[in-house]
Amino acid sequence: MKNSIYFLLMGLFFTTQTFAQNSGGISAGINYANISQNGINTSEFSGLNNYTFGTTGIIYGRDLDNHWTLLTGINYSRRGAQSKFEKGVTVFDNTYDIGAKLVHKMDYIEIPVLFLYKFNSGENIFTPYIFAGPQFAYESAYNIDIKAHLLIDINIYKYNVNLSNNIFNRYDLSAVGGAGASFPVRSGSINIDARYIYGISDILDNPLLDLNLKHRNLRMSISYMYDF
Repeated sequence: MKNSIYFLLMGLFFTTQTFAQNSGGISAGINYANISQNGINTSEFSGLNNYTFGTTGIIYGRDLDNHWTLLTGINYSRRGAQSKFEKGVTVFDNTYDIGAKLVHKMDYIEIPVLFLYKFNSGENIFTPYIFAGPQFAYESAYNIDIKAHLLIDINIYKYNVNLSNNIFNRYDLSAVGGAGASFPVRSGSINIDARYIYGISDILDNPLLDLNLKHRNLRMSISYMYDF
């Protein structure tokens, strides 16, 4: 029995080593960000709407077998949304939208832990894949751009939000799911994917405020991975 267990463990060890290929790379993408809100009716502004930001990161991958890969790394991501108030004003039979806009810019350092499944692993033109897992993040900065709108946006003021008070929760937990395709190159692969990031943690951390805010992000990314 001992010999059987020994050989079984040795077999698992060598199998893991055979498939344990490492890869590392960089990524860049576009973040279509928004914030869901519940608990209060905003009367001054017409709610929160999508706003487009950027993201970049460093990726590390470890193949577990021919199909499964563990992905992690560190991302810098800007999240947030915009809220705006507009009113149509008619001058000489021409209608103009006049109003104000607040752009919420929240900077996060993200650490995803994703399990990726490749549908084929041979020498193909491309390999489709899906992935899912949790993502942990820390908010490093929060700015609000205040703009006036008269035909075009005019920057009025940039407000730096103090995150070191008892209102904001700087730690964020999200669920991530997505799909993409990997294109082999000489030293690794180029990957294109789309992912949805569903915020679980509340942005605010004050029980006295009747307002729940959570991140909702659709992200398009391209990355280069070097095999080693």
